[in-house]
Amino acid sequence: MTTVQTGPQTIETRIGPLEFTHDFANGYPTDATVEKLYDERDFQRACQAYLWSLPAVAFTSFQRGLTKELGAGNGQIVAVLSYESRRGILTANATTPYYPGVRRRLLRAVGAGDALERRAGRAERRVAARDRQPSTSSSACD
Repeated sequence: MTTVQTGPQTIETRIGPLEFTHDFANGYPTDATVEKLYDERDFQRACQAYLWSLPAVAFTSFQRGLTKELGAGNGQIVAVLSYESRRGILTANATTPYYPGVRRRLLRAVGAGDALERRAGRAERRVAARDRQPSTSSSACD
């Protein structure tokens, strides 16, 4: 027969002792334990956010290096073949050739509407200029 502990219980963990009002299964954590567990949860979430964002940040840094340091332009493909070239990539494999393409944002969120309006205006001017040109075909009604 198992005995149930009726008083406060302390459990040793890697983050320190956790105290409960009764036994672990039937008790409630003390205020100090609740605070310690919330701090641990915040720490774990911060670590996960860092680990999940690391590849995106590394790739963005790599793209900036290609455009600013190497001068790669929009639509160009860059060959990263040597080991020395791969040292700038955070998670690169030593034997994998990399051929990243460079794409710069052409339309910005604020000016996207203006750019689309300018593009539509150019198309209208081309159509109007084409309509003003004399026709070289002869019709049966002439």
